[in-house]
Amino acid sequence: MATIDEVERKILDGAVRVIADRTWPEVALADVARAAEVSMAVLYRHYRSKQALLCGLHRGIDLEMLAAPVDEGSVKDRLFDLLMRRFDALAPLKPAFTTGLAELRRGRFASLEAALIGGLNLRRGMIWTLAAAGLEGSCIVTEMRVKIIGIAYLSAFRVWLDDESIDLTKTMAALDKALDRAVAFLRLGESRGAEGTATPTGDAAVQDAPAN
Repeated sequence: MATIDEVERKILDGAVRVIADRTWPEVALADVARAAEVSMAVLYRHYRSKQALLCGLHRGIDLEMLAAPVDEGSVKDRLFDLLMRRFDALAPLKPAFTTGLAELRRGRFASLEAALIGGLNLRRGMIWTLAAAGLEGSCIVTEMRVKIIGIAYLSAFRVWLDDESIDLTKTMAALDKALDRAVAFLRLGESRGAEGTATPTGDAAVQDAPAN
């Protein structure tokens, strides 16, 4: 994973291997240390709980997504580029997502902790997606945009879980369609703030969104 030190990368890669073939409650820190070929002391130095380790995995995904500069283009193009990078970074964790969601659908809440932590970290990831796309704004505007982009991302995420193609054709098509709707909502919310006043100039980045 990008922009993290070598030891942390070993730990996160080891965690991915452990998580891939078991449910979250079955993951043991000792197994992660063994897979990463580090001592428990080194693991503790970086991550002091399973929850911290899971947050570290999500942070690693964010770092992969943000590692390269975003090309110039429309708002939709920039968001599409960033979110597809996110799916690429998520690839090693797909089995874990598939298993965890299957458990939840069957009413087994053993993986609920992982789902809740994932939801909290997803919000942070969407905030940084917007920032990288040049869509930072006031707190109220950012929260609105996080919800809009989060819905678009999750819509494509459901397709990604079953997309076995090498080039993620189905995922790209789903994300493209979802972002068409999202960008339309971004444009509608751009002209007015929460009190009916003009949105600050810094939020004008959505004006270059393509017309539908």
